[in-house]
Amino acid sequence: MSHEAHLETELYKKVLAYPPVFSNEIIENYNHSSVQDDMRFVVKKEIIPSGSINVNTIVGSDNEEYTGLSWKELLVSGEKMREHILQAESNPEYYHNKNIKEGIAFITVDDKNYTTGTGNNRSCIAKFLLFNAEDSHIHGVRITKYSIDNSILEQYKTIKHLFSAKPYFKHITFKFKETIERQSSALTYEYDLKFTLHNTRADKEYTVLFDEFSKIEEAVKSYKWTSKFYTNNNYLEAILE
Repeated sequence: MSHEAHLETELYKKVLAYPPVFSNEIIENYNHSSVQDDMRFVVKKEIIPSGSINVNTIVGSDNEEYTGLSWKELLVSGEKMREHILQAESNPEYYHNKNIKEGIAFITVDDKNYTTGTGNNRSCIAKFLLFNAEDSHIHGVRITKYSIDNSILEQYKTIKHLFSAKPYFKHITFKFKETIERQSSALTYEYDLKFTLHNTRADKEYTVLFDEFSKIEEAVKSYKWTSKFYTNNNYLEAILE
């Protein structure tokens, strides 16, 4: 980071005098485990070479030089901020037109956007310039959009909790295994998710698909330690080996 860029520009003075509500919000880290854990449940990726992003949905970055700062701190002290603020003053249409913005790219995860690439300073400026504008979108940016299947995610968490909550299932490990990628079009990829049930006592592992989650959840909920566990599914039957 450079020293504070004390700029006598209208944008800079306005932000200091009337900071927007998000000014002191912390720039989130895309690489944080809380985000990456959920990214295992992506079922679709779309690449949009030139799209539009609502600046009010920009929450973070994949560049750890900026994450942990507030948006106001980045605006004041960003390494290239002085240069970009002066450009915004001399060419205000840049942040409003629909021309391609080279270097500005976003990773979209559900409804949240993270800046990636070299556009962190300009994305920050866009937030301050456009947050309350009639059109709060920045146009002409590259977007990599990931769709998470939250129903799979939530049921996965439920089943893991069920296994961990019952002492007679301590020998069972239920975990994410892998993602199988399928390219459905030139710019779209879809993913099949696979999981495993690992019986450490019998040293056996079974592959599980999402459409079998409900059977597992029902079986674990209904199991009584005094009764024999019967099922037509061999990976479930193996749980009690």
